Amino acid sequence: MTVYFFFLLSCSGDSPPSSPNETDSKTQTEDPMGTDTAMVLEECILEDVGTQTPFEIQDTTLYSSDLFMSSCSSGEGSGDSDRAYRWTSPKDGFFKFSTEGSSFDTVLTLYEDGDCSAEQITCNDDMAEGIYQSEIRRLVAQGETFLVVVDSYEEGERGDFSLSISTAEQYCEDGLDNDEDGLSDCEDDDCLSIAPNCQGIECPSETITSVPFSFEGTTSGDSVIGYATCGDGGGRAPDATFSFLAPYDGLFRFHTIGSSFDTLLSVRSDYCTGEEIACDDDMGGELTSWVELQLEEGQTVVLIVDGWGGDEGDFSLSVEGVEQDCEDGIDNDNDLLIDCDDSDCLSIECVTGGSWPDDWTILEEDMLTEVNLRRSEGAYCDQDYYPPVPPLESNNYLQLSARLHSHDMSVQDYFEHTGLDGRSPHERIRDAGFQGAAPTGENISGGYSTAAESVEGLMNSPGHCRNIMDPEYTVVGMGYAYTPDSHFGHYWTQNFGGSH
Repeated sequence: MTVYFFFLLSCSGDSPPSSPNETDSKTQTEDPMGTDTAMVLEECILEDVGTQTPFEIQDTTLYSSDLFMSSCSSGEGSGDSDRAYRWTSPKDGFFKFSTEGSSFDTVLTLYEDGDCSAEQITCNDDMAEGIYQSEIRRLVAQGETFLVVVDSYEEGERGDFSLSISTAEQYCEDGLDNDEDGLSDCEDDDCLSIAPNCQGIECPSETITSVPFSFEGTTSGDSVIGYATCGDGGGRAPDATFSFLAPYDGLFRFHTIGSSFDTLLSVRSDYCTGEEIACDDDMGGELTSWVELQLEEGQTVVLIVDGWGGDEGDFSLSVEGVEQDCEDGIDNDNDLLIDCDDSDCLSIECVTGGSWPDDWTILEEDMLTEVNLRRSEGAYCDQDYYPPVPPLESNNYLQLSARLHSHDMSVQDYFEHTGLDGRSPHERIRDAGFQGAAPTGENISGGYSTAAESVEGLMNSPGHCRNIMDPEYTVVGMGYAYTPDSHFGHYWTQNFGGSH
């Protein structure tokens, strides 16, 4: 008897793999309206401004079309007529996009890739309370291209506007002139609206005094630091800030599991406007955040708990040490557990008591070959055609989570995505050390003795087939285990991720 199931996890802003008949631009293979793509792009890209920086323009939306729907516009509407500009960053840096000086209540939105069908990255309605023009600040890599779209908050609002793009002061407590305009820190107007220290706001507002540490609180009021590099940046949500001094050299885990809303968690060096060294949206699962960082004794970082899409509410913040060396006989994270007795030591050796069998490894390699063959050929998943997509690369962390789940199912004789310890696929993937991009997903199958048979069975199941053919997945881990007296004998797990 052979049974297989399908499971997929998605993050804020992500969707499960959609069929090519849906309007998701990432998977659509043909235009159901028969429109010419080049014509659509020409209609909505009004001006390609290249790498001009600074860039300033006075324009109007009075005679343009309503082509974009920003999540910052009122309700379910799309504002009113809008104007779009394609801009490419000339260098790595911190940039400010602003509609200051416009004649109406603007909404400013950045879209990916300079393509009208691309997804929204972030948006802003009002740069401050009572100021109805918009501002976005963002750390940008050289060569990144965006559509910069000026829209309105409500239908019926249109008129003359100003749009500017310029470098901006990013670190407002370092004594340096980061944007080379002759002004540093609070002397620079750039810092007046974004730096708590320049506004007389205490930041960080809390201090973490021990490890492990847990804190429960509520985010409310205005955004203090609103330009994180993950999620939508957090600029529309209030935040909470914490200072942490590493008590020893080691790996530390910071997470918001238990929070009541969709959190963002960013970490900055030294002070609130310091360099961002880590950022996460949903790795904690259930829309919570999870970051692991190697820190030196005495190193200071600032933790910022923020919200995605303007979310706010009750949150939990936890700080934990992580056991790193699982064979040294030392309690590295001071939790009174040593080596394999510590749940941090999630390894083949600690879980199985030995090494992974060579013949199982060969079968896993065969499965990767079979999956990439199917991806290279394209496939029908039920009635939906998926075109050829690039091959998946093997990821060590996903392989570890896949192997341990196959081993657990075979030894404990069950067949489910949720382990007997209650962990979901996403939690198992995260606990194995995976910190790549979303989405994450999983296929499992049982009873097949060869990789070819297992993959054939998965491809004949629409849900599994879509996982295998999903272009959003770029990395995978394969896990095979065999226990002769178990129900299925042969157990296979495929764990997918968005990037290494």
